[in-house]
Amino acid sequence: MLNPKIALAALMTVSWTLPSSAAEMKYIDKKVRSEGVEYAVSLAAEGGELGHAFVIWNRGDDTANMTIQQVVGFYPQADKSKYEAMFGSSPGQIFDDSGEKPDYVVVVSVNSDAYERARAVFEKWKSSGNYLLGFSDCTTFAAEIGGAIGLKLPSRIFAPYPIEYIKKVGESN
Repeated sequence: MLNPKIALAALMTVSWTLPSSAAEMKYIDKKVRSEGVEYAVSLAAEGGELGHAFVIWNRGDDTANMTIQQVVGFYPQADKSKYEAMFGSSPGQIFDDSGEKPDYVVVVSVNSDAYERARAVFEKWKSSGNYLLGFSDCTTFAAEIGGAIGLKLPSRIFAPYPIEYIKKVGESN
């Protein structure tokens, strides 16, 4: 069962960045043991013409009595406008997505080891090379993070847009 403390933190994380009724959320508990610190990794997506997938990190800090959050997405380095991505390969880059407004969020409560595996994937993507729509893009980034925390990952063939894919991840778990 999802720990109420992390569920509340995850809900607060998403809700203070968007209107409360805007995002549909799915909660998944992947914890296998109790720990003194709560962790959650969320896969989020926004709709729109092209859409966008991104990751929300939450880690409890009992000393400071707060949740530490980071929100990031993978973009073509040439232009964060998302339209550059349609015209071939360009160097990729991680950007702060704390201003993004998700339409769908899969909130996953995890243990510290799964959180650290996902952080290792994040570190790899920080210098991973090129952005190529459909192969090495924001959805691929979110999917690889999801795999690191033990989520079942559906095929992108029938869910090519970020919002469709993240919803399929939620349905598959």
